[in-house]
Amino acid sequence: MRRTQLKVSLTILASIFLLACNPNQNNDMLIFSACDTDSPSQSKKEEFSVALNYWLEENSLEEFFLEKPNKWKDSKAWRERKGLIQNEPILKCISEKKKAAFLYIPKSRFKKIPIGHEYLKFYIVNNTNELLSIPSIDNTIGNIRSEISSDQRSWLRFQEETPDPGFICGNSFWEDELKPGEFIEINLESDFMGFGDSTVNYRINFVLGEDTLVSNTIPVNLLDFQLKIFSPKTEEKPI
Repeated sequence: MRRTQLKVSLTILASIFLLACNPNQNNDMLIFSACDTDSPSQSKKEEFSVALNYWLEENSLEEFFLEKPNKWKDSKAWRERKGLIQNEPILKCISEKKKAAFLYIPKSRFKKIPIGHEYLKFYIVNNTNELLSIPSIDNTIGNIRSEISSDQRSWLRFQEETPDPGFICGNSFWEDELKPGEFIEINLESDFMGFGDSTVNYRINFVLGEDTLVSNTIPVNLLDFQLKIFSPKTEEKPI
């Protein structure tokens, strides 16, 4: 009993410490929670995606995650649609309180398309008076990466952009314009996320010129095989 009480007390103290050190983050969390009243997606998936099952035809689960990290760590962020903030209730609500460009991962975030691939939905929102230039590669958004953390203090790089060699010609690279009051809805491939019993904190970063936009933090379940890649023995370094 005493051990349980001590664990609860330490958890509370850690939460207070994080909130005290990150007042802006705490304020954003309150805004997001008040504006997004959808039911949250589960952090853990029950079935392997079509894409993962494809790799498991010739590899064991452990072989795939340990030997092919370039496949599941690639941040393929597909442009879904562009729209006006005022026409999207959740983003309109957030924008009334947050006057800035920002990323947002909604509570209802995991989606599956008919052919079986799975995605994590998020938004780039331009709630400023400036025209934003969005780096793009064909129909994907560039400069997208993600990070994971066990304590929200030390973050490790998780996914990062690895352009297809076919893009080397340069014709696929272009700049999209995001006008004031607009958003882009993006589908980040998540076929290799959401499995396992290890829950970590997850967030998305978007490099925009000299600035980096950081999304809200969500829980995501990963396999122990995946987490081995991020052990202190690897070359991954805290962000």
